[in-house]
Amino acid sequence: MSPRVLLRLGMRNLLLHKLRSTLSILGVVFGVAAVVSMSSVGEGARREALEQIGALGIDSVTLRARPSSGDPSAGEGLRLRDAEAVQRVVPNLVAVAPLREAALPAEAAGRAAAALVVGTTPAYQAAARLRLSSGRFLSALDVQDAKRVAVLGASLAAALFPLGDSRGERVSVGGDWFAVVGVLE
Repeated sequence: MSPRVLLRLGMRNLLLHKLRSTLSILGVVFGVAAVVSMSSVGEGARREALEQIGALGIDSVTLRARPSSGDPSAGEGLRLRDAEAVQRVVPNLVAVAPLREAALPAEAAGRAAAALVVGTTPAYQAAARLRLSSGRFLSALDVQDAKRVAVLGASLAAALFPLGDSRGERVSVGGDWFAVVGVLE
């Protein structure tokens, strides 16, 4: 059959079955609209997720040791030399900062507060994008000489020293005394 005959036959069937033709056209329109709207919702969710991950630091990688299995030969997690090895092996790193976390009581000037204590190196300031409100962060000399210095978070500094500047003060953390050298924003 020629295309002209097929076109005439199709038009004749469309005009002969108006309700069926209208319902078919509506089905196609609604089907396309549903696919387009679902694609838009999916794309919006993808962009929102990427935005939230970007706010967390899409360029940050955190390595954590698995909990100990009770085997003493397995060791106790990651060590400082592991962080140094990562820095040597992975190119273009901005910062590598090993850390240990512990929830310990903090006391100073007759006040006490619970604190999440982070033992780390000076590179942690760049790695975690921390800003200071006063004082300084840890220095390489602090780590090298194993000085007992601390940088307090803003909420802990406000809880322990509500009336004044905490720099230069001493804080007991888990029974050990530390000199406060800075306060985070």
